[in-house]
Amino acid sequence: MTREQITNDCLAAIDSSKCLLALLSTGIGKTRITIDCINKICDKVFSKENDRTDVLIVVDKKVHIQNWKDEFKKWGGVRTDNVVFCCYASLHKYAGSCWDVVVLDECHHVGSETRLNALSTINIAYNLIGLSATVSRELRAWFKRKYRTTIVSCTTQDAVDCGILPDPIIYLMRLVLDNQHVTELYEIKKKDSS
Repeated sequence: MTREQITNDCLAAIDSSKCLLALLSTGIGKTRITIDCINKICDKVFSKENDRTDVLIVVDKKVHIQNWKDEFKKWGGVRTDNVVFCCYASLHKYAGSCWDVVVLDECHHVGSETRLNALSTINIAYNLIGLSATVSRELRAWFKRKYRTTIVSCTTQDAVDCGILPDPIIYLMRLVLDNQHVTELYEIKKKDSS
């Protein structure tokens, strides 16, 4: 498995299902993959309807909005001018609204009954994209019941095994916060597969 394969799996999923859950470890590139998916949908909307794509991106905290804007600049932007950001705490304000694409950043935060009820009333013309590294079984089951969901998954262990992420290094720190004097250093060695 490579980043390119994961990206291709996600791009294929938005063609075959209404909902994509990208359950990818930190460092895989969830935001970049999502930008690629949004741009593919923008191309589809423009070619079918000759119209702009309306995108709602739901984040956990306001500070994450700037992170998304920075990522847009870094990866070449999205092919629409109508991108609206909101926080999960404000999701109820969008109940009953219509969007071409809804992105749930760190979608494990949508798990409350109030937020799920608000989400279920939003009319999504093309795709719902959920991003997270940690989604509960119950939330996965809810997405599968509510939407035609495809799950693309790559755990931290999978990413390390495939060489996408480096082997982790574990630092043991003293009980007193002191990041200047590391007490011990452990390197995880891969098991011999022979």
